[in-house]
Amino acid sequence: QERYFLSGRKKDSTIWHIPIAVQHGKEKEYVLMEKKEQQLQKKGLTMLNKDQVGLYRIQYDDRLFKEQLQALQEKKLSILDKLGMIGNSYALAEAHYIEMTQFLELLKYLRDETNYNLWSDLAGSIGQLQMMFLDHPFVDDLDALTCWVFEKIVKRMGWEEKKTDSH
Repeated sequence: QERYFLSGRKKDSTIWHIPIAVQHGKEKEYVLMEKKEQQLQKKGLTMLNKDQVGLYRIQYDDRLFKEQLQALQEKKLSILDKLGMIGNSYALAEAHYIEMTQFLELLKYLRDETNYNLWSDLAGSIGQLQMMFLDHPFVDDLDALTCWVFEKIVKRMGWEEKKTDSH
């Protein structure tokens, strides 16, 4: 465990007692993490903080992150777990714990989603990203990526209000 700072890594020796929800395939267990490191037995697809029951960030190594992406592609994750992936990837990248490319890689697996909360969270993260790089030379590439990410949902939902819309 490592204390998360939005401003990036800082020396901090605080050890927290963290209740962790762990899901291995269809099995769910709760583990109390009381040390800086703890080994868990991996059995199939392993999700930490399943359904986002805890208030902490999860940083998966590359191999486990790729497993999460595979599960996402195979539609094995709940909306809460998808929101957790977005939130964790963006927050960790913003604070320089991981490369921003991990968050950007996640985007291609979310284009077919229809959940409002997911799109709201995604739009907020991408909007912050665009604001950070507003004056950079690659802003046009970022704009193109944003259009590509939102292309399917805009086609599906439309831009103009319909008589059948309830709002």
